[in-house]
Amino acid sequence: MKIAFTSCMSSTVFKQQPVWDQIAAQQPDRLVLLGDAVYLDAPPFPDDQHPKTVPDGVFLLHAFNRWSALVNHPQFRALVQKVPTDAVWDDHDFLWDESYGEKAITKRIYAGAIRTSRALFNAFRRALDARLADGSFPGEFNDAVINQPNEPAPGYRHRDLQPLLKLHLTDGRSWRLRKDMLGAAQRAQMEAKLAEAPQAVHLLASGSVVQGNKDAMWQTFDDHAWLLAMARNYRIV
Repeated sequence: MKIAFTSCMSSTVFKQQPVWDQIAAQQPDRLVLLGDAVYLDAPPFPDDQHPKTVPDGVFLLHAFNRWSALVNHPQFRALVQKVPTDAVWDDHDFLWDESYGEKAITKRIYAGAIRTSRALFNAFRRALDARLADGSFPGEFNDAVINQPNEPAPGYRHRDLQPLLKLHLTDGRSWRLRKDMLGAAQRAQMEAKLAEAPQAVHLLASGSVVQGNKDAMWQTFDDHAWLLAMARNYRIV
C-alpha cells in the first residue's frame, strides 16, 4: 500500500498548488492530511482584523470561505475524488498559531469560534468521506449543518487499511491543555484499538512532531511517555 502524507497547504496563501498533481502522479492508495489545511490566521483578514478579535459571525464567514476555497480547489478536488482521503487538524485549523499557549480552550470569549472551527472541520471530514461529491460540503456559511449549538469535537478516528495495517487519526487540539495533548478518553480509545490488533503496524497521524520542534512536539507533553509505553508493546509508526 502506498500512502501520501502532507500538511500546511493553504489555498489562500498559495493559490497555485501543483503538488496535488504530483501526488496523483505517484498513484497513492490513500492520502492523509496532517493538519494546517486552511490557515485561519493567515492574511488577508476580514476588515484587516486578526480572526481572534472579530465577532463570531465574522469569524464564521471567514473560516467558511477558507474551507470552501480548499474544497473547491480544482487540483485538490481532482485528487480526493480519485484517492480515499483522511485528515487531522492542527492549530491553524482549530483557531490560530499556538492558541494552546493562551489556554484558548478554557476561555469563554473563544467559545463561538471553537464551535465554528469544529463544525467546519467536521463538515470537511464528511466531505472527504464522500470524495468531495457535489453538495457534500455546505454551500453557504449559514447552512444549518455548520450552525448547530452543540458541535462535538472531531475526536479520534481509526481506519482498517489492511488486516495488518491500521491508521489512527488523533485530535491533538480539542483537549490540549497544560501537559495534556490528547486527553484520557482519546488515549483509552486508541489503546483499545491497539489491543484489537497486536500484530499489526499502527500508523499514528498527528499534527505535532514527536520531538525536535520547540513549539509543538509530543515530547513536551505527558502523552509522550504514554506513547513510548505503547510503542514498547505495539508496532507504532
